[in-house]
Amino acid sequence: MKFPERNQIIIKELSKISQEKNQICGVIFGAKVYSNNNPSDALYDRLQTGIELYKNKVINCLVLSGGKSQNNAQHEVEVMKKIAQQNNIPTKNLYLDFA
Repeated sequence: MKFPERNQIIIKELSKISQEKNQICGVIFGAKVYSNNNPSDALYDRLQTGIELYKNKVINCLVLSGGKSQNNAQHEVEVMKKIAQQNNIPTKNLYLDFA
């Protein structure tokens, strides 16, 4: 299967991270953020699953991937980062993909 070029760049970066830093990352894909900057139920559930996997040491980093929100809400990645940090995941273990 051939991935689009943008995805190939992300895949190469994740491979580099896992090889150089011996990290296993979970990828959390964005979903809707409401105008009050609260995540949709789908986004919140994805985040909670990733956070649980991190806290149980199944993974040791998170890749937060999302796009620009509608209705002047915060970017999906910024909302995900904030929630991850509120759950005591260090910034050094968060990789942000704003594309």
